This record gives sequence, C-alpha cells and structure tokens, in this order.
Amino acid sequence: TSAGAAELLPELLELPEGTDVEKDLAHTGAYHLGFTMEQPNVVCGGIIVNLAEAENTWKEPLERIFPTKVGTTPVPVPQTPDYTPVSLIIVGTAVIVKILLGTYVKKQGIRANSDSLRDSGKDALFDAVISATTLLAAVIFLVFGWSLEAWLGALISLYIIKSGIDMFRETMSRILGERVDSELSQAIKETICNIPGVSGAYDLILHSYGPDKWQGSVHIEVPDTWTADEIDRVSRQIQELVYDQQGVILTGIGIYARNTAGGAATEALSRITEAVMSEDQVLQIHGFNYNEAEKTIRFDIVLDFAADRAALFQKICEKVQAMYPDFKVLIVMDSDISD
Repeated sequence: TSAGAAELLPELLELPEGTDVEKDLAHTGAYHLGFTMEQPNVVCGGIIVNLAEAENTWKEPLERIFPTKVGTTPVPVPQTPDYTPVSLIIVGTAVIVKILLGTYVKKQGIRANSDSLRDSGKDALFDAVISATTLLAAVIFLVFGWSLEAWLGALISLYIIKSGIDMFRETMSRILGERVDSELSQAIKETICNIPGVSGAYDLILHSYGPDKWQGSVHIEVPDTWTADEIDRVSRQIQELVYDQQGVILTGIGIYARNTAGGAATEALSRITEAVMSEDQVLQIHGFNYNEAEKTIRFDIVLDFAADRAALFQKICEKVQAMYPDFKVLIVMDSDISD
C-alpha cells in the first residue's frame, strides 16, 4: 500500500504483562482494548463466550445447506411397518367415505356442468385410491410379510402426476379456446333454419362465460326482397327462440341477401359452386350474391385448417375471376370454427 494509506491503518500491539500502557504509550493515541488469556474465551462485562461454541453457533444453521463435514449424516434405517386393527379400520372407513364423497361431487359437477366440481370429485377419488393402496399394502404385509409401501407410493406418485398434467391440459385448453360442441352448434342452426324465409345459418361463433353461459353471433341467409322491418322481426324471433331452446344469447345477427330473381344469378351460383367445391379442401360456400347492375359477385368460402389457406384462396379467386372477367369478384375466406 502507499504511505498515505498505511498511515490510516490501525496497529494492534500485544504488550508484556505489567506494562503501563497509559504511561509508556502516552501521546500516541493508543487505547487499551483488553487482556489476552489462556482459555479460548471472550469476556466482556461479565459475559463469557467460548470461541468454539461461538464458531459452532455460527456454522450450524448452514451446515445442512452447505455441508463442510463428510460422512457425518446418519443413514436412514428402514423401519418395519406396524399395523394395528384400529388403524386398518380407520383407513378402510376413510376409503369408503372418500369414494362416496368423490362420486357425489363428481355427479353434481356433471349435472351443473361445473369443471371445478368435477375436478374436486376427481381429487377426492384420488385420495380414496391412495388410502385403498395403503390398506392393500397393509394386508399384503400382514399375510405374506412383504413390505410394498415404497413401491406402491412410487406408483401412486406417477398416477397423481399424470392426473395433474391431464387436469392442467384440460384447463389450458378451455382457456385458449375449444371448438364449440357439435350438438349445440347444429341445434342452434337447426332452430334458425326452421324459421320461414331463412335458408341458411353460417359463421356461428360462440363465447363461453362459464357453465352453460354462452354468447355469440351468426349470419343468416334471407331473400334479397325482404324489407328492413322483416329482417328486424325475424332477427328478434331468432334471438328469442335460440335463447329459449339452447340457452344461448345471440348478440349479433348478420345478413346474407339471397338472389331471388333467378336467371343469370341462379346459373352463376351453380357454376361457381361446382368450380369452388371441386377443390378438395374447400368445406363450404355460402353467402352468394350476384349483382348484374354493379357487376359484382360476392360469396364466402370455408377452408380446411389443414390446407395451405393462402395458396388455395388465391387459386379460387383466380379461377372464379377467369370465369367472370367482366365482374368484380369479392370472396371472403372463413374459418371452420363450428359445425
């Protein structure tokens, strides 16, 4: 170190017994810290602390985390299981109670369409399996003298891990979004199509807000001659019927205008439908509208998720445009989100 730094460092002096510190070291700024002794102790104000005990107190809390000694941890010794009639009766009773409780809660969850109740029922049944396995291990030990508790415990652990993963996957699947139940979507479309004048229901989208709490939207196909009053009347009728029969709130109903004049529109619909549906991965064409005055052709197509959607869509656009070069062809690509 430099000279300036050395001047700042204090010096510790150990002097012979009997030295008069105040006299011999006067005007040096030195002061008396204490006396050295043969015993490994620190004495301060009548309190005696053994240095070995102080070191052990300092190291002991961290010894289990950061061990400094080798071979000092005792090796666990397997213990022989001890089963009494009372303990076996208690375990057997617990198995029966948990099976009854788990079955009841699971049935209530299915009845209420509640995922939480179903999972609670499954959890109670898992507990029953664990208790039953313990009881089985006890019986095997008492009859044959075989101790299988550790092996059965390992198998139970694997089963519980698998069940937990399955529950997690189901929950995440619902959070990320699942396809609407086919029976529900088809029932809604059937209800809508039974109304006179409605020739189709498409683009049904449903959002779940809890057990049996659905909201969504749909497009309907109606004659192009209908007035706004007729469309409004039918839209309200659809909302009422779907809510009464399927318990679903339709917050929006879109309209497709179906050509009723026939002639060129009917011919165009037939030709374009045949051309579009000839592609293997096209699932549906709907919402067709042919406007001779404005020279426009509009329709939607539903493509399979497995298709190269962009390439297939471009191919269909070019094919239809080549069939009607004087028209402006407007095609919307829909997703297959409900049956």
